Amino acid sequence: MAFRLDRDAIETDYLDLNPLAPADLDSFSPLSRDWIRAMDNREKYAQLDFSRELDDGWLREIKFGFKFRNLTVENNLTVGSIDLDHPLWQTLQHIGLDRVSAGLSPRLSAQSATSDTLTQYAIADPDLLHSVIQPLYDEGVMQYRYDRNAYFHIRERNLAQYINVEFERGPWSGDAGVRAAGTDQVASAYRQDQLVRERNRYRDFLPSLNLYYRAAPSLVLRAAAAQVMARPNFKDLSPGMIVDPTSGSGSAGNPQLDPYRADQLDLSVEWYFGQASLLSATAFYKDISTFVYPHVSPETVDGREVFITRPQNGPGADILGLELQWQQGFANGFGILSNYTYTDASVPAPDHTRSLELPGNSRSQFNASVYFENSGFSGRLSHNYRSRSYGEIIAGSQSETAAYRQWDASLQWSLNRHMTLSAEAINLTDEVIYIRSASGIPQGFYENGRRFLLGVKLEY
Repeated sequence: MAFRLDRDAIETDYLDLNPLAPADLDSFSPLSRDWIRAMDNREKYAQLDFSRELDDGWLREIKFGFKFRNLTVENNLTVGSIDLDHPLWQTLQHIGLDRVSAGLSPRLSAQSATSDTLTQYAIADPDLLHSVIQPLYDEGVMQYRYDRNAYFHIRERNLAQYINVEFERGPWSGDAGVRAAGTDQVASAYRQDQLVRERNRYRDFLPSLNLYYRAAPSLVLRAAAAQVMARPNFKDLSPGMIVDPTSGSGSAGNPQLDPYRADQLDLSVEWYFGQASLLSATAFYKDISTFVYPHVSPETVDGREVFITRPQNGPGADILGLELQWQQGFANGFGILSNYTYTDASVPAPDHTRSLELPGNSRSQFNASVYFENSGFSGRLSHNYRSRSYGEIIAGSQSETAAYRQWDASLQWSLNRHMTLSAEAINLTDEVIYIRSASGIPQGFYENGRRFLLGVKLEY
């Protein structure tokens, strides 16, 4: 088998078989595997909220409360592999695809295929596969074992309290408050057949302030400042480690991760210049003190050096941006909705030699819709655009998703007060998502296709 990869092509050349001929795959692979994963999530929580209206002065209302949450997540994996010493393996290994084939797959990659892209291949019929192979599995040809390396158990207890005050005086109004959030986390996993537990505790005090000033009947100024946080994903918190002895590399979690933390500031102006009409501009700034990214470094495991990929807290990032919005209603039910966002964000590379783009960020995003509405009918045509975005940072490099645009449409017709018909079309132009490495090597071409939805809503 030979591959050719470039920015716009993933091509395969099968040197000794025809992927359209089931008989060319004439034996069952001894490397066949089966995985049974069980993920258990349990959550208990209690919450109390109190509020009191204040009649005098500029204070209008005070709110306070607390929430307790106890969350556990447990991952278990059972792996099945072929027992090559089982006497029925001699029967199983001679079962080829022609015994269980259902013909060819649907045609794939219609939009992104090039001359040598694999677009169709022989596939198995699930019913045939089950009737031919399951009796052999029932006799023990496939042996199952519990995979300790995949096990993790994470218990997280969160206690949060808040107090918030709403105020108003003349053209000024808003609210101010603080939220205190404490986290106690215990993560368990097997490491070299030993169950290990690691504990992590952290506490955050998160103040916030929102100001609203009505400069004129149609002109509003807003300002908001806050400290925010978000906890890491559970999959990143396991203290376990999985090493591939063939490649000499592995992956591990990091139960000592800090949460995502940021200070943010928003300033906006809004002009309501007509009925259902608005022009607004918002400038925003975020100072991210830390975020999570995968980091590769050598570690000593069983006396030898292994390259381990482990999530780490990044050094932080600054985000500066501007959002513009235009909304206007025209005569006879027609109107337009649109917004544009520009975001400038970068982070230092793990080796601190250069800057990289913030994962998940695009510099430009634009959305626009034209619509028509009356008492019984509404319709909308929308266009969405996102400039090149960036993915995970791995060993100082990061993946890139090419600029993407999409057209969608929707219709809704109220026949009477009891029945409404609807239709929706998504990705009308059948766009493709292209993901490549920083050097241009394709990592994935995704064709989600067009989707069409019809609906009927009944109300009585």
